[in-house]
Amino acid sequence: MGPDASAAGTGTVRPLRVLFASAELTPVARVGGLAEAAGGLVSALRSAGVDVHLVLPDYGDVALDDETVHELVMPDWVGGARVRRGHHARVGPVDLVHVPGMDRSHPYVDEHGEGWPDNDHRFLSFSAAVAALAVEDPPDVVHLNDWHTAAAAAFLAGRVPMVLTIHTLGHQGVAGEHWLARLGPEAFRFASLGATNPMAGALQLVDRVITVSPNYAREILTESQGMGLHERLAALGDRLVGIRNGIDTAIWNPATDDRIAARYTPDDLTGRADCRAALAAEAGWPSDKVPIVAMVTRLVD
Repeated sequence: MGPDASAAGTGTVRPLRVLFASAELTPVARVGGLAEAAGGLVSALRSAGVDVHLVLPDYGDVALDDETVHELVMPDWVGGARVRRGHHARVGPVDLVHVPGMDRSHPYVDEHGEGWPDNDHRFLSFSAAVAALAVEDPPDVVHLNDWHTAAAAAFLAGRVPMVLTIHTLGHQGVAGEHWLARLGPEAFRFASLGATNPMAGALQLVDRVITVSPNYAREILTESQGMGLHERLAALGDRLVGIRNGIDTAIWNPATDDRIAARYTPDDLTGRADCRAALAAEAGWPSDKVPIVAMVTRLVD
């Protein structure tokens, strides 16, 4: 039954059901921008009436209310998968998926900043578990985010509409070529430069690819910004869509923010001077009229 169909013959229209899978989501698991973007998107979708089935890795030490646990039917190579389903105090209903090795002190790196050597197994197993959940209770749409969930497309091709959002194209989850033997009949799509590339394969299997802005959608079509995937991205045509990321104005609102030196509104900007003075004092800058320019971004190779 589709999202426009009447629910159980009552004449009411049931909401769109979306399985939303991500490696991060604030405040459950947060490393960077993926967590913030995913958290804001899930909140906005639910506010718009979408029935969001949120699926995250179970990194450990996350408490859920009304928790139930069940095992997923998984390929032998995964080594088993367990789902904790319950209600999180901040994000609402959520599934936390445990696969072997998933519970770590940091989602991606050890205490030295080096990637966990089994990240390929951890997140390809998580992707397989996401697919198993979608098969177990089919949604209207599966929404994948970045490479950590991209391999789910290998197991869901032709079964359910899929969307992939690219938050950071530079991270593609490239793994050994031997992983192709575990991805089923669509595995050939994930073959790239003698390796297994989750992002490269998912680009060919999903129905839509979304980037974090219209401009970024254009940039990644170029050789210099496409991170080796520009040709596959160009082949998408109008299936590649840029939707600009926004902010949560319920949080980032200087009219109500109690963490700034003074509040202000578009109609009364006087508080901005107090905020500037407080920032200058904290940073040790002179209190003069020189403009302050800020940039929020990542610095990578």
